[in-house]
Amino acid sequence: MTLMGLEPSAFAYVKFSSTGACFNTSSSCSNSEFVFETSETATVTAPCVGSYRVCHRQYGHDDFRTQTTPGVELTTFAAAANSSIYELSMSDFSVDSTSLTISAGPVRIKFMGAMHSIYSRVAFVAQGTTDCSAATSIPLNSGDASGQADAVIVTLPAEGNYSVCYTSSNLGSWEVQELVSVHVIPQATQTSVMAINCISPASCLNDGSIAAGVTADITFDGIETSQFTSVALTRSPDCSSVSPIPLLSGSTISLSLSPPGTYYVCYTTTYDVIQLSSATWLRQSSIPAISVVAIWDQASFSVTPTAGGGATVTVTGSGFHSSRPYSCRLRRGSETAISAATFISSTQLACVQPAWEYEAGFVDFELVDGSTAVRESTGTLSVFLAPTWTTLAPTDADKTGGTQLTLHGFGFGGPVIENATNATYVCFFSGNSSSSLQEISTNAVVVSPKVIECEAPAWSAELWASYSEDLDGQATLSLLSSTSSSAFVEVGSVAL
Repeated sequence: MTLMGLEPSAFAYVKFSSTGACFNTSSSCSNSEFVFETSETATVTAPCVGSYRVCHRQYGHDDFRTQTTPGVELTTFAAAANSSIYELSMSDFSVDSTSLTISAGPVRIKFMGAMHSIYSRVAFVAQGTTDCSAATSIPLNSGDASGQADAVIVTLPAEGNYSVCYTSSNLGSWEVQELVSVHVIPQATQTSVMAINCISPASCLNDGSIAAGVTADITFDGIETSQFTSVALTRSPDCSSVSPIPLLSGSTISLSLSPPGTYYVCYTTTYDVIQLSSATWLRQSSIPAISVVAIWDQASFSVTPTAGGGATVTVTGSGFHSSRPYSCRLRRGSETAISAATFISSTQLACVQPAWEYEAGFVDFELVDGSTAVRESTGTLSVFLAPTWTTLAPTDADKTGGTQLTLHGFGFGGPVIENATNATYVCFFSGNSSSSLQEISTNAVVVSPKVIECEAPAWSAELWASYSEDLDGQATLSLLSSTSSSAFVEVGSVAL
């Protein structure tokens, strides 16, 4: 120790006081006296751990005098032991661990238990190694008033398992710390994640896509977990916008992805020691983009659907999003009818069944997003649309017959009931008076799925007494279609 300003002599004595008072210092730690006989520098035995004032007396003086010059004091620390460092702390991320796992490169660590001095150093050696002398030492030469070493930026070695060495002496007496260790994992690359697997039957679809809005369990192959290992599934191809999912102790995560779209796998094991919360994210080029799709499982019609449309359809499913252009579509081959759907919630849509301008029969109901069919979880939904009659023109006919009648509707030319194989239509006229009833059928000609034509019949004089113009009557016109058993089913009727 060198005491600047001290005049050496055989009677220049120094001792140390923890209280600042130099009298009656009976402590065994601070009662020793040291003589600076020939130089300002002398070898002293450091007292117990603590902070001390310097006491000095020269020949001719009986009393020691406390040296009050600012900075003239002594702080002593415990010598390094094999359990001096009891924890590794990364307070910036609330990570405290006796076994720290992190990727190679610069990190900010606080070595809990290590003391601050110009001689305090740490080093990393391979686990199982007891010789620390050849390791690159890292100074711990900053600290707080209590001597506790502040966090320092250290560069961890290559991947592997390491012990921490510590010394607090200028004599190089290193101690391997038995309470702490460091596991260094590889830094993230664009091929770190070897594969991903979706393992939830309810959300993992056969073609590799994932159902939107449904919790999925996903595993990641080829990675090592740590406090700083995170993955993200994001819609930004460059990983510029991510929601990190930490992989602290396992490679399986549970998450729900929405809205539907294309998602990319991003991965990180590092952070920027300057911008402490800024991780370095890398898109995993070996993993194909993930298609996240909405699915629907049920469509309920408010009334029995017909070719005329108009029923309210409630579609239930998962992953629906308000930004998507959903529609309800009826399809049979190249024949389609479509109507816009209204977003109600992530699990429900509603639409009005569109009119079917083709022949009646079975059609497939589909939910589409833009022009792409949304996945149905239970298979194709087939709906039977019966033909329907909407208007008749004219509604007045000559009782002597010959008036051409045009019936408008939807689905003409197709079967009237589900099991029918024939689709022959007839116009059936029924007229009555107080004394007579007449029923007459005429052939109906299907002009198109929306138009049928038939001719009004001539009525006998018995029905309305005579054909004089002032004796008008009324008949009912029914449109009938044959079934496979040659029976007829009424499509609709109107007073004529």
